[in-house]
Amino acid sequence: MTTKTTETVSVVDKPEVEWQKDVNKYSIRVEKEGEYFFPTLWEQDQIIWSGGAVGSFSKAKNTAIVAYNRHTQVFYTEGLAQVDVELLVKLPYNEIIYSGNSSNVKRLIGDLSKSDSQLVPLVVDQWGVIIDGNSRHEAVSQINEALEAKNEPKKYKRVPVNICFFKDDISRLKRLKLMNSYRVKSEVQLLNEARLALKIEEVEAVKRERAGVKSEGESGYKGRSIYKVSQKLDRGVASLRYGITALDAVEKVREKNPQLAEKWCKLIEDAPNKVAMDITSIPEEDREAVIDNLYDNDVYRKGVSVKRAYKEVENRRELEKTAKQQEESGELSSDPELQKAQRIQIQQQHSDKPSDNWYTPDDIVQLIVDTLGEIELDPFADLTKRIPAKQHYTIIDDGLAPNNPWNGRIFANILYSDQYKCLSKASAEITKGHTTVGIYLCESGVLFNKRTQNIIDKHGMSICAWKGRIEFIPGELLLEHQPNAGSSSRINSVFLFYAEDEPLKRHFEEIFSPYGKIYHDTSYLLSTESSN
Repeated sequence: MTTKTTETVSVVDKPEVEWQKDVNKYSIRVEKEGEYFFPTLWEQDQIIWSGGAVGSFSKAKNTAIVAYNRHTQVFYTEGLAQVDVELLVKLPYNEIIYSGNSSNVKRLIGDLSKSDSQLVPLVVDQWGVIIDGNSRHEAVSQINEALEAKNEPKKYKRVPVNICFFKDDISRLKRLKLMNSYRVKSEVQLLNEARLALKIEEVEAVKRERAGVKSEGESGYKGRSIYKVSQKLDRGVASLRYGITALDAVEKVREKNPQLAEKWCKLIEDAPNKVAMDITSIPEEDREAVIDNLYDNDVYRKGVSVKRAYKEVENRRELEKTAKQQEESGELSSDPELQKAQRIQIQQQHSDKPSDNWYTPDDIVQLIVDTLGEIELDPFADLTKRIPAKQHYTIIDDGLAPNNPWNGRIFANILYSDQYKCLSKASAEITKGHTTVGIYLCESGVLFNKRTQNIIDKHGMSICAWKGRIEFIPGELLLEHQPNAGSSSRINSVFLFYAEDEPLKRHFEEIFSPYGKIYHDTSYLLSTESSN
């Protein structure tokens, strides 16, 4: 038995063969014409079955394989057997329940790649549909694909299976539910299993009604199945409804927008099911942005409703549109005073805080440039972009937004209003590998706050405890609120320095040591305690 993919030149009335598997005198094919796929079964160049137009390749392929299995009755003998691995099909419910099961598959690939490995038989039905062993099937398929890519023979051409007969879909689903019942599952998997249980219960309720049998307290099957399932699973009815509704919506967009589906599933894991369901009320084109806005540095924002998150997205979009129109139309006045007023207005529209408008003096900026060589990003830039960086995030861009990466060499004058939030973003960007070198100018309080201490220690940041005060420059918005503001009220400042390269840490120390004590670990705590 061999598998081959045949590419043909499209001609009139002759669809392209997207996938083909030849087994003895039969040929299992998936043909493509336009946007649709056509599963077909051929016997000695004569078509004997066609499944019609199908929207996805995977569904068309599975349909064609099942058609072959049913026609040839290759799985019609119950018990243990060795079968062609490519004639096995994943049961849709099983595939849904265990989507995102990559860690288990990866472990299995490692185990099954060993020379002395043994594969536990997969449980399949009379059509070759996998009831138990979805992850094992995926693992051996990936192993075979990797070997084929290296022009090496497949390790698992045939696999052991235990063939079981099922009289109908419900008995098949019951067996699937039983096989999966003992496994540890995520919230998405539990909800998918609840959908499976609900389907079983709805069918059985119909059967009971037709037979004139009513369960205790059951006045009719409509609307009652969800209550029975909730009792069996010990889950609230409302929570189940919300979660299942959300999952139904996820499945509708999964193929067209897998990134949205992935983020939506994460929201189901992190947030109440009501929040995940409320995403369905958002226009489809805005759903991903709203889900992003429900997170802050990959942490779910508890207490923030979907309605509020959507409003924030709309407001941000409107402000960005206004700012862009002003920039394109040249609406910013050439008069310096009018420009200043317009900048203040933009800051106020974006809810900028006066206390976050203490700007870094030029002599400090020069030290930063001497240390970094060049500044690639200022994530908290003022609207005039005073810092000589290659890229700036102003209040319009929102440097803390999840979709704004901090790439390269960073200098950040940390926002006074929320130093932990800023350092959390810095930490996330370091962890993601976006930030290579970073200097973060903070108030000294970050050294004595447990949460910010953890961030400093986590990334092995060096510290310069600056001697005396830094004469920060009051910004326009600050002066609008405090006309007599002088230099910054920040009594003590520290510079945090992140780099993996030890020579860079020594370079930082050489540049900054004349201006303050340098620490490369938590010994600053000991020196502080001893001085007290």
